[in-house]
Amino acid sequence: MWNPAQHNQTAPYPFDGLTHRDLIQASQRRVTERGGATPMAPQTFFSHCIELDQLQDKMGRDKLAAIAVQLVSNEFGLTGKELAFKARLIDPRRERLDPIKVAPAKGAPPQELLPELTKRQLCNALIQGAAHAVQYRFVYESKELTSLDPALGEQSKSLMAAADSIIFGTNPRKLNFNSLSPAGKMSLDFSTTPITVRAEALHFPVLVHELAKGVLEALALHGLPNDSTTRQTILNFTDRPELEPHHMVLGGELWRRVNAALPEWKTPAERNLLLQRMFSLPPAQFNQFVKEAAEGNIEAAQTRFRS
Repeated sequence: MWNPAQHNQTAPYPFDGLTHRDLIQASQRRVTERGGATPMAPQTFFSHCIELDQLQDKMGRDKLAAIAVQLVSNEFGLTGKELAFKARLIDPRRERLDPIKVAPAKGAPPQELLPELTKRQLCNALIQGAAHAVQYRFVYESKELTSLDPALGEQSKSLMAAADSIIFGTNPRKLNFNSLSPAGKMSLDFSTTPITVRAEALHFPVLVHELAKGVLEALALHGLPNDSTTRQTILNFTDRPELEPHHMVLGGELWRRVNAALPEWKTPAERNLLLQRMFSLPPAQFNQFVKEAAEGNIEAAQTRFRS
């Protein structure tokens, strides 16, 4: 069982250990049901990577990157005015994505920031879970990939199942994203108007995940403190590569339950406003809302969201 206190998780989650374990097991169970989270030999994983690499060569990496941007833009109802995108599919034979390096956080987190730190950790888990849900929908449920090329849909499923076998089939304590060469990277560029989501990945389904994560990260900006020093202190403790595996595993089911507690929406633009409002809730209200949703108390969560 993952122990936040032993892995630089600097603020406790608002729910108890039983709920925490239930969320992780539910995420793993849902992934297993679609063929992931089962152990996979390394050579099988690399075989899937090579096959998708060959297909990306055939279809054109720039073309596929543009398709990924369009898919994610459609998913969130974006017109180009809200966010800009810069997406790239890396050719691993010519370059690689460097491991994400983040300097260790210094000292203990300020006690007065614990509610903010808890909120940010939950936001990170929800962002990962929501991005994975978008990725899953396009790879497993949508016909858009198959219509482009049947092989693209099948190879994307195979690679996603292989990746899930590593992330969801491994104790997150044993995964260290500080030392791994990443399959994808995302950052927000604030020097442009509008903000630009910059995403790079080795493979198409990972690029979709990174782009979706960028949109959600932009929406979550509204939940960070306005004071730049306080904001950076929070990010130094919470936005760390070694915590990503846990956020991924926890976030799948946490997002599903929180999403069920949000008001109904009719258009992607309405959903974006709801998510922006959710991320903007004060830390105490946000943390309690997520706690109630995680524990299955949907009615109480809905009431808290409206209050």
